[in-house]
Amino acid sequence: MFLKECWVSFVKHRRLFIPFISTAIFYVIFHTIIRRLYFFSALSFNLLPDFLIQLFFAYIFFSFSRKTYLFFIEQAIFMGIIFIGHALKCRYFGAPVTIDDFYSFLELCFIIDKLQVLFIVVPILSLITIFLINFKIRKFASSVSFVMLLIIPAVLLFNAGKIIKGIESHFNYWSWDELHNLNKSGGSMYLAYRGLKFLNDRPKPPDSDSVSSALAELNINDETITENFVLPEGFKPRNTYLILMESLWDPLLLKKIVFTDDPWDYEFRKIWGETKNSKVLTPVFGGGTANPEFELLTGHPANLYGNKIMFKSGIINHIPALPALLSRYGYEAYAFHPNIAGFWNRDNIYYRFGFNYYFYEKNFVFDDLNGAFLSNESLYKQAYKLANKRAANKPKFVYILTFTGHPPFELNEAKRPGYIKSNPPIKALERYANVLKYCTKETVDFIKIIKKDDPDALIVICGDHLPILGGKFLAFKAGGLLDDSLGKFTAAMYLDYTSTPLIIIDGKNGPVDVGTVAFYELPGIILRLLDFRDFTSIDLFRPPDNLHVRIFPNLSLIIQEGQNPRLCKRGDENKLCSKVLRWIENIKIIDSDILFGKHLSIKELSEKRDAFKEKKPGF
Repeated sequence: MFLKECWVSFVKHRRLFIPFISTAIFYVIFHTIIRRLYFFSALSFNLLPDFLIQLFFAYIFFSFSRKTYLFFIEQAIFMGIIFIGHALKCRYFGAPVTIDDFYSFLELCFIIDKLQVLFIVVPILSLITIFLINFKIRKFASSVSFVMLLIIPAVLLFNAGKIIKGIESHFNYWSWDELHNLNKSGGSMYLAYRGLKFLNDRPKPPDSDSVSSALAELNINDETITENFVLPEGFKPRNTYLILMESLWDPLLLKKIVFTDDPWDYEFRKIWGETKNSKVLTPVFGGGTANPEFELLTGHPANLYGNKIMFKSGIINHIPALPALLSRYGYEAYAFHPNIAGFWNRDNIYYRFGFNYYFYEKNFVFDDLNGAFLSNESLYKQAYKLANKRAANKPKFVYILTFTGHPPFELNEAKRPGYIKSNPPIKALERYANVLKYCTKETVDFIKIIKKDDPDALIVICGDHLPILGGKFLAFKAGGLLDDSLGKFTAAMYLDYTSTPLIIIDGKNGPVDVGTVAFYELPGIILRLLDFRDFTSIDLFRPPDNLHVRIFPNLSLIIQEGQNPRLCKRGDENKLCSKVLRWIENIKIIDSDILFGKHLSIKELSEKRDAFKEKKPGF
């Protein structure tokens, strides 16, 4: 009798159970799919909160639905965007989707090929279209949903700090391993967590006490500022060329893969060898070039605020960056990149960094294309001509960001035929190797032009990040370099994962060996090679004790001369890690003051320097 009454009640109110049943079915289906795309934990009771989030949205969609079958389509697309999106990003970038990725959505669509754009955009447009077609206001259900959509986000935001800590504790999150966190809590819960952190952890300008305390702990005192970093009277500016090459990396590091020819030009490899194969540690993998740019031009680490793209993080101040500092001493600072002006917000950021001129897409003639991208040969030729048209009597700081070398690794086959093969054959790797052959050759030719016209010029060349060569680090694993997931990486693997080639040619002195340094250390190195010894805010971010620290969100790779690389995670209590983690906390205060605050640290430095100059005239 009881079962019969339950059945009658179910039949009578069966519409209320539709979202629950559909959510359960789709949840199982999508978890089966993502296990095939990438390794994820099996369904477990631990994923119940994740399921409940999806159930909540299912009832929201259902309450505004006209037709049940269209609701099923809406829900399938919505869940697919979240779960498949996480799986695909993990497969190719080694990390799940975060809120910061939504800020980069337009940039992502611009740089990937048309088929990939369709794969991303079509589901989103389809969801919006079907929702609008199926939209219907139901007097009671829609009103309840509307109230819930107002109340629940407000409650979450008001208690964001407590909820974040609760999620981290309940699911045993590891701050240094986002894939582990995704596996523990599920795609919906993880994305909700990242959303709360995004809003709760926004950079806040520090007060004067915090800045003074951070400077004191960083050992920034009168002696440091005035005795070691005084600008000598004989300072003679030299033309400086800074070239950031798209996806420049050395495939010969893949020891288990054999190539039919060296993917690099012979002379390029020879020059790199003369630097003792110097390397620079990048903050990103496979994309996000704006963050290596940020470090290269400002001397500030990029990963102090999680995975944010710093060019789009809300920087409001003019920054005493490398181009701004050199401009103060008579340089003309030029930036060249044949992309649309506002890509990664460059048109605003370059201005705040002190560039005098920014040449972008409309300033170039697209006369030699590799796929959709201007060749290095044409870019160098046009940039050199444009830079030398102006201010012939002034020293130049010329910054060039190349475009060829970006996926899908295409060439102008009529002019640059691909011929390099790999064993075992990996299509993406072969395409990449052929692109590198021409990119490195054309860069060598440009070096020769600069040196012929200006033997004293300082030339710096580096790669922005490693390339994506298949899902789950396919080529890197096949070559014996990396494992298939970040969670399995050793410190040595992290070193390989972050290292790109660095070439510094110090005028007539030739190539320079600087070892392995982080990107944010390069501005200081450039200034020292130029004999620019005035203490600047760039010097505030120099790592302690001659260490080289590659900062990641809640994880740091420590490079110490003569020792093996070491990983430091949040909470590590050994002496070295404690020192590095404390240093990171202090430079984050200084960084937020300079980028978003009142420049209290710069004012304090200026006061100390001015006081010294009053005591010692002539400096």
